[in-house]
Amino acid sequence: LVWVVFTPSKLTPIVRDQAKNFISCTTHIDEVELTFFSTFPEFGLKLNGFTLVNPTPGAPSDTLLVSKSAIATIDVKAFLDHNQVVLKEILLEDIKATVFSDANGKTNYDVFVTDTTTVPDTSAFKNPFDLIALHKVSVFNATVKYIDLKSKMKASLQSLDAALVFEMKKELITASLNAKSPAISLSMDTLTYADKLNVELSVPFSFDMQSQLLNLQPAKASVNNLALNLQGSVQTFPRNSDIALDLRFDTESYAIKQLLQLVPATYLTAIKDIT
Repeated sequence: LVWVVFTPSKLTPIVRDQAKNFISCTTHIDEVELTFFSTFPEFGLKLNGFTLVNPTPGAPSDTLLVSKSAIATIDVKAFLDHNQVVLKEILLEDIKATVFSDANGKTNYDVFVTDTTTVPDTSAFKNPFDLIALHKVSVFNATVKYIDLKSKMKASLQSLDAALVFEMKKELITASLNAKSPAISLSMDTLTYADKLNVELSVPFSFDMQSQLLNLQPAKASVNNLALNLQGSVQTFPRNSDIALDLRFDTESYAIKQLLQLVPATYLTAIKDIT
């Protein structure tokens, strides 16, 4: 019965029409379908061929984002019976994004509609739900390019795979991020800081929004197969803009030549005699 009412031909124009209420730029959606068998026992919403187009002077492309497909499944019973927002899974596949900011700070990603008639709410954030949880967010094969003309920065990630688990109870966020990309690059002005580095991350963490305290428990990072273990805490104090750091890290033993491969070429002249 649900499939009869919400066939792709009926559901697609509804979602297309509603998109303009949330996104200000041009949106293209090839098809929207309701899933059940692939997301059993929950219902899901699948967007096929999702594109955001936002022409911005100076940007290398008019297209902000292209995604082959996006699927979201929600636990309806948890929402109706227990005031909990439990997203079983969000899956994004084959993403290409070009993120741009010009010399004056104008960006191509400021595309979400805001209600300008509403008086801004300056009160402290209060979570209206007893629980907000993401069982799994997965990104497969994402390519992201970032250009900031004001800071003269360029960055790119290729073939990014990532998975995030997220839970929010009132003001406490607990999460775990696993991500890897075989080619991460970063340059600023004329200096290249990273050139197609192979990076992997495993970062379990918690963040208390009230105390502004971030805990890493513990985190692991690998750059070109050089591993780093990191744990500790970071806390900010908005009143005086102070930051308290309590971080501990350790690495394995690596040959100097391996480490020098990570040093920008401009700085190698100062340590050219190191072997």
